[in-house]
Amino acid sequence: MPFRLQTSGDLRLYNHDREMISFPEKGLLIIAYLLAQGESRVSRARLAKLIWGGVDMARGLTNLRQTATRTIARQDELGVHFLTFSQSDISFNAGTLIADLDVLLSIRQSEGDLPVRLEHALAQYRLPFLSEYQNPSPSLCDWIEEKQLAFAELMSDAIRRAIPQSGEFENAPLIRGAARRLFESDPDNQVARGILDRQPPQARPQHGLDAASALAAQATRAFAPDMPIPHHPARQTDGALDLLRSLFERQFALPKASGENARLEAREDLAALPRLAILPPGENDPDGLVAALLEDITIGLCSSHSLRIVAPYTAARISRQQDRSQLIIQHAIAYVLDTRINVAAGEMGLFAQLVYVPSDAVVWADRFPLDAERYMIQRQAIAQQVTRSISAHVERNEVSRLYFESNPQAYYHYLQGQSSLQHLTLPEIRRARKSFRLALQEKSDFGPALSGLARTNHLEWLITARGEPGLLENAEQQAKEAIKLCGDLTSGYRELGVTKLFLGAFDESVEALLTAESLSPQYADVIADFGDTLIHASRPAEGLAKLLKAIELNPVTPDGYLWAAAGANYYLEDYFAALAYINRMSDQTPALRLAAACRAMIGDMRQAKALSRKLKEQYPDFDVDRWLSVLPIREQWQREHYRHGLKKAGL
Repeated sequence: MPFRLQTSGDLRLYNHDREMISFPEKGLLIIAYLLAQGESRVSRARLAKLIWGGVDMARGLTNLRQTATRTIARQDELGVHFLTFSQSDISFNAGTLIADLDVLLSIRQSEGDLPVRLEHALAQYRLPFLSEYQNPSPSLCDWIEEKQLAFAELMSDAIRRAIPQSGEFENAPLIRGAARRLFESDPDNQVARGILDRQPPQARPQHGLDAASALAAQATRAFAPDMPIPHHPARQTDGALDLLRSLFERQFALPKASGENARLEAREDLAALPRLAILPPGENDPDGLVAALLEDITIGLCSSHSLRIVAPYTAARISRQQDRSQLIIQHAIAYVLDTRINVAAGEMGLFAQLVYVPSDAVVWADRFPLDAERYMIQRQAIAQQVTRSISAHVERNEVSRLYFESNPQAYYHYLQGQSSLQHLTLPEIRRARKSFRLALQEKSDFGPALSGLARTNHLEWLITARGEPGLLENAEQQAKEAIKLCGDLTSGYRELGVTKLFLGAFDESVEALLTAESLSPQYADVIADFGDTLIHASRPAEGLAKLLKAIELNPVTPDGYLWAAAGANYYLEDYFAALAYINRMSDQTPALRLAAACRAMIGDMRQAKALSRKLKEQYPDFDVDRWLSVLPIREQWQREHYRHGLKKAGL
C-alpha cells in the first residue's frame, strides 16, 4: 500500500518513497476525522459545521463543495480514491492508505504483545493528534482537544496494562518513556504523574502541609507583593498556616474512590487548580539548551499538586502568537512562565519570570547562564531550583489570592484603581483615588487600597508641582496605617518610602524601601521606586542600576520607570540616553521639564523652547526656583545641575 497519512502533530500525506505529496488540507482532515471517529461515513452537514463552525451553514456547505471538487481532482491525478463523495455523505474507502493513527489505536485490544505494540506506537506517534494543525475553527479545536484527551486515556490504559509485562516499572525505559510522552500531551494525567513522581526527593517540589508550615514560618519576609497577614505578631504564623491549610486541604486531598470514579474525581480535583503555561523563548535556542531545560522543568513540575501544566505543544503555540492574551484566556491560564534569551556582561543567559495573569504581576524571576560547558554540569540543579521556586511561589500567591477574593467587590475597585495608575496623568490619578475609596467603603481595613490612596496623593503632588504639603501628609498617614493593618504589605513600605523621599527624609526613605525589597525581591515596582529614591539621594549611578533591573523584570515598561531612568541619565550627563528613555514613554507629559532641560544641555534650543512653552501652557504658574525648593534632592550639586538645564531651556 503506497500511501501513508500522518496525524501526529500535523496532517501530511506520503507516498511509498516516504516523500510528502500535496493534497487538499481539508481533504486530509476529513480522512483524519473518519479514522479518529472510527466511522466510515459522515454527513456533509456535520462536517461543514465542524470544520467551518464560525460561518453559517450555507457558507460551510459551499466551502465543503469546493473542498470536494479539489479533492476529487487530486485523487484522479494520483489514481486512488481515498474518499467518495455523494450528495449527502462522504465515505472513506478502507484499504486505500495506512495511517499512524492505526498504530496508536492498535494498543487498545493488545494483550500479550502489548509492550511491543506500545513501543511501536511511541516511535510512530511522537506528537499529540493534530497538535500542530493551524487555525482550526473553535468547534474543530474543541474536537481536536477531545480526541487528544481520548487518545491520552487510551495510552494511559495501555501503560497500566503494560506494567505487569515490563518488570519493575521504575526501571523500565519503555514505561518511563511512555509516561513522559503521555505527560507532554496530558499533564493532568494521573498515571503519568504517578510514574514521573518517582524521582529523587531533591528533585521533587515541596508541597502539602509540610510546605504550608515552611511557608508560614517565613511569611513575614517572603510573602508575595501585596499579600498581607493580619498584623497580630503572636498569632501571625498560625493565621498564615490556617490560610495555607484551607488552600492545601482542597488541593492535595487524594481521591479515595477506585476505578473510573477515582479517575473522574482526580480530574475534577485537578480542574480546580490554577494552570501554568511554560512559554519557550522566541529567540533561536543555542544548541537546544533551553528546550532541554524547559523539558526538565515541565517533567519536574508533574509532582507539584498545587498547579496544572499546560501541554508543551499548546504553550509553544501560544508563545508564537503576536497577541498571546486571547489564547491565554481561552485556555484559562492563571500563571505564565515567560522565558527569553538575553546577553548580560557578554554572557548568554536565560531570563525566566513567573507572571500571575489576572493582575499581570511578576511573582518570581531569575536569570541562568547558558554557557554550554557549565550548563551541562548545572542543568539538573537549575531545573530543580526553577521547579521548586515555581511551586513555592504559586502556592504562596494562591494564598494571597484568597485574601483579595475574600471581598470581591473591594478587590474589583482596587484593581480598577491599579489600572488607572498605569497612566501618570492627573485625571487618571484622581480616578484611581476614587476607586481606592470605593474599595475601602466595601472593606475598611483593606490595606492594599490604603497603600493605593497614599500613592495617588504623592503622585498628584509630583505631577502638579504645586508643593502642597497636605498631599504628602495624607500619603504618609495612609502608608503607615496600611503597614499597621498588614505588617507584611510590601506596598505599604513602598509608599512610605516614596513619601518620605518627597518629604526630604532620605535615610528613612531608603530604610522603608529596603524593607519592601526584602519582602519582595522580584517586585519590579518596588525596585524602580528604590532606584528613584537613590537618584534623589544623589546616588544616580546606583539608582540607574536598580531601574535597569526593574526594566528587565517588567519588559512592558511603565512610564514611571522610564521617567526615573531618564532622570538618572540626566544627572550622569548622558542627555541623549535620557531623551531616549523619555521618547519610550507612552505619555511624555510628566517628563516635559526634564526633556526641556535635556534638549537645552545638548544645544537643541529650538526643541527646548518648544517644550518649555508646552509646559507653561499646562502649568502657567510654574516657577523653577519654587519647584526646586520643594523637590527632594540631597546634595546641592545635583540641584544646581537641574536648575541650569531648566533655566537654559527658558523656564
